[in-house]
Amino acid sequence: ELQQGVDESYILNFINTTVELCATTSYGALRGLETFAQLVQYDFDRRLYFVQPWCIVDKPRYSFRALLVDSSRHFIPMQIMMRIIESMSFAKLNVLHWHAMDSHSFPIETPSYPDLWKGSWSEHQRYGISDMQQMVHFASLRGIRVMIEIDGPGHAWSWGVGYKDLLPDNYQQRSGSGCQASCPRQPCNVPLDPSKHFTYQVIDGVFSDLLGVNRSGLFFEDFVHLGGDEVDQACWESSAQIQQWMRTEKIPSLTGAYKYFVDKQHELARKRGKVPVAWEEVYAH
Repeated sequence: ELQQGVDESYILNFINTTVELCATTSYGALRGLETFAQLVQYDFDRRLYFVQPWCIVDKPRYSFRALLVDSSRHFIPMQIMMRIIESMSFAKLNVLHWHAMDSHSFPIETPSYPDLWKGSWSEHQRYGISDMQQMVHFASLRGIRVMIEIDGPGHAWSWGVGYKDLLPDNYQQRSGSGCQASCPRQPCNVPLDPSKHFTYQVIDGVFSDLLGVNRSGLFFEDFVHLGGDEVDQACWESSAQIQQWMRTEKIPSLTGAYKYFVDKQHELARKRGKVPVAWEEVYAH
């Protein structure tokens, strides 16, 4: 099964005119075939292909070899995504870390909350369910897992385009001026509101659509990246509603509010059989 730790080792042996490839799994065989393809040379004088006689015993030094692609700040069409995945296989990379949503856009179709992708750059710059299915299948045939990043609580301005109640009550979107707000130091980096039950309802709905339960969703990868970075807590600090919630819940600090959100978010991911991954801020705090 294509998951973290799958055996990708192989032995490639050239004996006279015979090439023997031995591997425990199909993914090891894929890596061996890639090595073989890169060893084949062309003799322009004799006009024939040839290989040197090698015996190669190989396995990955690192079991997690990823490329991060951010298509939220800069939309990447599906055909380009496929070319990126194809090129990853040449370098024997095995994880596509897909930073799918951020402050600037929410381009992902989520049937449970269909207005979320109103936060995309445009109607033509979105990824539908069939697009994501195609991407994951195309990658899996090349021994590549797709780990989606669903960022939060920061970088959430785009979430509020379709559902403004996800953002703090003191946030004010100014019509025609893009992502502007009265509260954060960085206008586009508006965090989700940790005090509302609705926030966690939407997150759970997104998880249901994308992650399923125990590898039943679009992204059957065991890991899911949940961001957690660069949360501008000034928006929470200046929100009367969030401050009242913190007093009611006996949360003594903004760091405590941040921890509350992260714990709830990770709990919802684990409920779906996923292992949460996060940026260093989650551990630094």
